[in-house]
This record gives sequence, structure tokens and C-alpha cells, in this order.
Amino acid sequence: MDEPLIDNLRAKNAAALEKSDQKPQVAPKRERVEPPAGSCDQVKKKLPELRAKGLKKAICRPAESNQAQAQAADPVGGIPEGFPAWCADGYDTWAYTRYDACSWQIVTLTWVWTDTGELAGTLDLAVWHHILTAQSEGVVGYDIAYYAFNPRDDWDPETLLRPELNCTGWCTPASKIGPWTNPQLYAWTHLNTTFESTVPIPGRGPLTFDGGLVQKEGEDEMDWILFEPAVSPPVVRCDDGMLKGYPTTQGCVIRQFKPWMVYKHSVWPELVEHVAWSQSLGSPGAPGDTPLQRMYDDADAAENNATACADAPNPRPSGMQCDEYPMARTYQGAYTCGCDDWTWRLVPDWQNENAGIQYATFVRENRLLDGDAFYVDPRMNE
Repeated sequence: MDEPLIDNLRAKNAAALEKSDQKPQVAPKRERVEPPAGSCDQVKKKLPELRAKGLKKAICRPAESNQAQAQAADPVGGIPEGFPAWCADGYDTWAYTRYDACSWQIVTLTWVWTDTGELAGTLDLAVWHHILTAQSEGVVGYDIAYYAFNPRDDWDPETLLRPELNCTGWCTPASKIGPWTNPQLYAWTHLNTTFESTVPIPGRGPLTFDGGLVQKEGEDEMDWILFEPAVSPPVVRCDDGMLKGYPTTQGCVIRQFKPWMVYKHSVWPELVEHVAWSQSLGSPGAPGDTPLQRMYDDADAAENNATACADAPNPRPSGMQCDEYPMARTYQGAYTCGCDDWTWRLVPDWQNENAGIQYATFVRENRLLDGDAFYVDPRMNE
């Protein structure tokens, strides 16, 4: 485990989220149609085999976990140390920003007697997952934290647990998976590891993860996962040498997250009024609507500007520039979109130029590659 690296990623991501003025997004929940791995129905079929190995009790998951605790206003045990407060939104799904993703569930574990299959004891766990990526590093951290509570009857304190973390795609483990641990009542246990991106230079590619807790009964490691989120983790996308203007940097992002660029009326009044007006007429890019997509091609960007501003006064009035929306460096621009969902207005040149600088900063900080989606949020009241 590389805890300093995990802590470093957490600190950078928290600072980036605070600076960006953005809220985490939440994936829609999905009905679980398959029985949970390690279900009691599955385990009971193996009781003769387990009994032959000398095990008196075996662990499994009942069909229904103790959901009552999950309905409380605050998660059981609070939020694990190092996890952002917004992770609480990820119950039975995933909440994510551009560089973090979180999920948690209440999981009930049941021990049954191997000779009869009858209930021996029960224990509840609050199990949390936290994926961390980095804007300027080709590494991904994966932390699992669990909190044991509400023991009932003869639950087995000798059962050992450890994480089973798998990465598929352009990645390789960079640190060892956590050791076997014994569930400690009313205390947090963290089990984390890190992965390195193996995306070629220059290149881009997806990384997918799955993980949970596996058990060990005596010397026998069981072959099922005790916990897995009902919704698959979001895809991590890493690239090396693909961020325009920064050819030697590498980094990874949560691909599903669509960042939004904020323009405040108190800073750029005429420009913000134009963007808000354009979106009210149906131009794309408003948060929750059809997003915009960054575009690299310089020639097409120039055509977008020329098309949108063809009817603007030329030469421009002193101190004024033509501002087009959607922006020229998007695929929704006036030329590349092949549509009429765009507008232009004359705005003070200092607003247009500084807004362009903010856009350049925005695409770098959010690692927007060619074709990546984002929103524009014109805040009239700020």
C-alpha cells in the first residue's frame, strides 16, 4: 500500500474541486438483477465441501442486507477518514468528480453452521470505495474502507477479509494489495492499492476497475467477492501526450464526469448576458442540456469564428470584439456543427480575451481532450 501517494492524490483533488466551483455528479441507480456474489444460496450448495475441510461455520450474504441503517441521514460510522463529504451521495451507486469517484453500501454478512446450514450469527458492514485519479500523473489510487457494526448472535470474529482489486485496460498494479485483516467492531479499516497507467506515448485509453472484499476461513481463501457495487465503477481514462499544448504531460480522469465552465456576471457582464441569451434560444452547452465538445483543429476553429461573425460590423467598433457562442474551439461552433444553433454579439475586447484565457485554463485543469464534453454555466446573479 502506498498511503502517502493516496493522501497526496486526495489533497490535490480536494483543492481542485474547491477551486473549480463544481458539484459532484451521481450515476443513476440500477436494479440488481443477479444474486450478490457469495450469496447464502450459493454457499449452502458448498456446505459439504466446506465441512470436509474442517470448517464449522461459513460466511455468506443473505438475499437482503440491513437497509434500515442506510436510510438514516448520516452514514453508519460517519464518513471514512480521507473520503470527501460528498461521497455520502454515492449510496448503492457512484458519485464522482473529474478526479474522484465514491460508492458505498450497507452489507450484511451471515455465518451459517456447515453441518446444518442454520444461522450462526450476523454482522453488518458499511463498505466504501474511493477511486482517485490525477490531473498530471499517470497513477490511480483505489481505497476500500469498511466499518463493522451491529453484531448478532454467534458471528465469527476470526474470519479474515482483504480487498480484491482488479484493473482492466492500460494499467498495472503499482503497490501491493492490502493484507488480511480481522473485522474490528465500530472501527474503520482501510485497504488500498495504486495502479500505474500504461497508455502508450502519445495515446489514450480506458481503465476499468472492479473490487470488493474476499474472505478467508482458516487457511482456505474463498473464491467469491463479498461486496461489489450494484453499479459498475465509472471508467477512468488516462492519456499520455494527448493534451494539446502540454505534449509531455500525462494524467487520468473520470471519463463520465462532464465539467462545467463558470462565467460570472460580476466579472464579464456583457459576455455572460450573451451566453445566457444564446442558451435561452436553444444553443447547446447549458448544464444538464446537450454539452459542448472541445475541438483541437485550428483551421475549423477559424472557420467557426468567421461563420459566426460574418454579419458583425467590420471593422469592429473601438474596444469591441465579436463573441460567438458556442465557442469557436468546439464541435458545436457555427461552421462545424452544420446548424443554426449559434449566436454572436459585440462585447468589450478585454472580456472576450480574458474569457478565452479562462477557457484555456479550464480545459487544461479538467484535462479535456479533443471531443471531450463540458458545459458552460453563465451565472447572472454572481
